[in-house]
Amino acid sequence: MNTWATILLVLAGALGGLAQALLTEKGRLRIPTWDAATRQLDLGFVADLVIGMIGALAALVVGLAVLNQQFFATTVATPGSAGGALLDIPSWIRLMSFGALAGFGSRRLLPALSEKITDAIVGEVAKRAESSEKRLMQQAETTAEVLETSIAGVTTAAHMKLAGAAAPGVSSLEALVKEYDEIKEVDDRKRLALKNQVASRMSAFLLQAGDQRNHILSRIQAGASEAWVLALVLAIVANSQLGDGTLLLKVAHNLRKLHVQYQVVNAFYALKLRRLLSESEESSAVALINGYLSGADPSLRRKIETTVAYLKSGS
Repeated sequence: MNTWATILLVLAGALGGLAQALLTEKGRLRIPTWDAATRQLDLGFVADLVIGMIGALAALVVGLAVLNQQFFATTVATPGSAGGALLDIPSWIRLMSFGALAGFGSRRLLPALSEKITDAIVGEVAKRAESSEKRLMQQAETTAEVLETSIAGVTTAAHMKLAGAAAPGVSSLEALVKEYDEIKEVDDRKRLALKNQVASRMSAFLLQAGDQRNHILSRIQAGASEAWVLALVLAIVANSQLGDGTLLLKVAHNLRKLHVQYQVVNAFYALKLRRLLSESEESSAVALINGYLSGADPSLRRKIETTVAYLKSGS
């Protein structure tokens, strides 16, 4: 198509847009106005002309691709063939009719399309903002939980000291591990409460008795119950050190108890929070705790998702 043909098409589109505006406004044209109070310009019928032009140009691109060049041709390549009657119509009439139809349709369709695109963008922005806010709230809750775990152990230890209880020995930890293993409560809430109570007393013991990592690790390596893994996790949270991430990675595979898995995830979050995880430990921790997802309940799943996001954040 030459330049004059394109101009003719665009002008026809402008007329089509104007015709649609006249139908919509019941034969009245809106004159361009300037609102000094709001400093806004209403283009009036000029906007209808522009929309029609844009629609005609857009339709031209589609028309050339779908209808092919013959629709806009000035000569008939194969007289008498199918579509020959269409090609007998002068090209300028075909151009004008195509442009007017495109302009007429775009005056109606483009505003609706623009509104849909705007709604989609606003919806996506709102969705991402909500997701970001939710993630920040979950991270705040997890941080508070890490602090709560440490405070619970300190509080229990303080109560024991005020009550005149002697510093417990290793046998006391073994008794707590046995008590944990013997929890058989059927009700989920009550069982969780009992396990948390024993875990708090374990934390108190570990705060009073000093570093028990080697003893606990020897019991884990001997194939003792997962309660010993819990004890090691609580020892790490109570007194975190460099290298604890690697230690935790060695013992936290193939765990079955969701409560112990939950505390492992909590410990990795605590180590990250205290800047005691290397980059390699972080990536290994992500792979490890993602492995817990297959059997996770909703609470553990949320904890894993929050912790994985935090471990990957780089902050």
